Amino acid sequence: MIEYLTNKFLNSKQTLLEKIVQIHDKKINITKLAKTLIEKSDCTKIDNTIGQKLLIKATYANDLDLVKALHDKGVKLGTKDLLGRTSLHHAIKAGAGKDLIEFLIDNAGIDINACDKSGSTLMHWAVNSHHIPAIKLLQTKKADYFTPDYLGQTPLKLAEYYGHDDVIELLAENSSAGYYV
Repeated sequence: MIEYLTNKFLNSKQTLLEKIVQIHDKKINITKLAKTLIEKSDCTKIDNTIGQKLLIKATYANDLDLVKALHDKGVKLGTKDLLGRTSLHHAIKAGAGKDLIEFLIDNAGIDINACDKSGSTLMHWAVNSHHIPAIKLLQTKKADYFTPDYLGQTPLKLAEYYGHDDVIELLAENSSAGYYV
């Protein structure tokens, strides 16, 4: 497979890893291929631009091993994209598993209450995605769920809007400030 990709896609100005991040074919397991290249590679560090693209693909694939491999090679887990979103935002949006989200929370150095360019916090993203494990993890890290985004929507208001009664109960029962929508 690697030989096929090398012969088919690679030109002299791109590395194989750079080309991999451009592949959008669902038939090819990009994260497995990238992991193999990283493990077999003698490089000690991956360019952060390439690493960020692979990191986002890894979060959407819920591939904790690749996220850890990228982190070990120096890819910054807390880097923001053009919309102010980090790998943690993408992991929550993608419905990634608890272990991956917990790894990102513990290793990315991200302010748990930081907003993206739309004013949405990680808790907004978790509520919007109805991602209960992420909501619970964010609560253990003292994430704020009363902060409004730029449209004035708090995570609690979003839960009410989407009819996520289980989220409303979860946020209300764990709120030291009480339930305010």
